[in-house]
Amino acid sequence: MNIIVKGFTDEIKEGLNRLLQVHSFVNQDQRDIEITVDKILEGNTSLIVSGKDGWHIQYKETVHFFRALGILIENIDNSSFEKTETALYEGCSNMIDLSRNAVYTVDEMKRILCYLALTGHNKYYLYMEDTYELPDYPYFGYLRGRYSIAEMKEIDDFAYALGIEAIPCIQTLAHLKTTLKWNYALSMKDTEDILLVGEEKTYQFIEAMFVSLKQ
Repeated sequence: MNIIVKGFTDEIKEGLNRLLQVHSFVNQDQRDIEITVDKILEGNTSLIVSGKDGWHIQYKETVHFFRALGILIENIDNSSFEKTETALYEGCSNMIDLSRNAVYTVDEMKRILCYLALTGHNKYYLYMEDTYELPDYPYFGYLRGRYSIAEMKEIDDFAYALGIEAIPCIQTLAHLKTTLKWNYALSMKDTEDILLVGEEKTYQFIEAMFVSLKQ
């Protein structure tokens, strides 16, 4: 489906292009869909979708546009359709577990982010125990499918374009068994999955986590 947007497009243009690269909307007659877009500047209304006199979307936050787009596509054959929504929560989020020996590829993460945007999620928590890169600790995430710093940036940029904040959720005390098993960690290891409190190397290790993720 070729989606043509008219109106307020600056903050949604990049996200829409990324979404359409990943998610192909298809209708039976392959017609173009023209959507007039406006920004909601006042009040509590999050989005308005209307098919009367042509398709029209009004949205408050970037992600509300993509939520509205999903609603529009579902009702594409109903020209009299109209829907208004008011978000009851400031944040609508999802957490995905990336530490169970099944780390998603970056492309799959993008596909998931598209579905989250289409359902109105504006936060995305990435639970990572040792599945991200620490440049000074090559055995951190070794053989675990860890994301490089560049891949994390790619995921973050993609999410941001859709109006979603990607938030890394990490461990800085326990649940680190799969990385503390390597010899590099002997001096900062308490038990098999817990860091040694009071050891200077432990705090250098934690600092390296924040330095990496801040990028």
